[in-house]
Amino acid sequence: MLDVLWKAIVMLLVGTLLLRIAGPKSISQLTVQQTVIMISIGSIIIQPFIEHNLLETIYAATIFIVALVIMEKLSIQSDFFEKLLSGKSVVILQDGEMLDHKLKKTRLTRDQFKMRLKQQGITDISSLKKATLEANGQIGYELKPEEKPVTVKQMKELFDQLREELNMSKKD
Repeated sequence: MLDVLWKAIVMLLVGTLLLRIAGPKSISQLTVQQTVIMISIGSIIIQPFIEHNLLETIYAATIFIVALVIMEKLSIQSDFFEKLLSGKSVVILQDGEMLDHKLKKTRLTRDQFKMRLKQQGITDISSLKKATLEANGQIGYELKPEEKPVTVKQMKELFDQLREELNMSKKD
């Protein structure tokens, strides 16, 4: 019983340490290789209870995390490795028009794409200048200039302009 308890505590601490080294991304932000490695680590963490070999398990989990860190550094330093390991974003909508050949490439249907836009509060695709399927699976978008919300800065500039015009008209 004490054997299982101390193995559980050690693997929990080692697993937490290794995952902290791997990075703070949430599951929805993981790339394919990160997902595979995280699943592998989950499988490895249980091994000491099955095979009774704690050091080999820690060693294997450490190798996975080191491999992940190396892959991420390569992705940061080289466009080739970024595209190979993580993929690149794909433009699937341009100037309010869906690009069907890009949708097919990403294996998204028109309805799936529209549903994912609605989940982000976009109900009218004609208001979009561009939409992309990002490497992490999220939909990114850019609104057309006339569809963008007004910022506080823009409102202040407008009020300042109005004040100046009122002051000018009072002087006349």
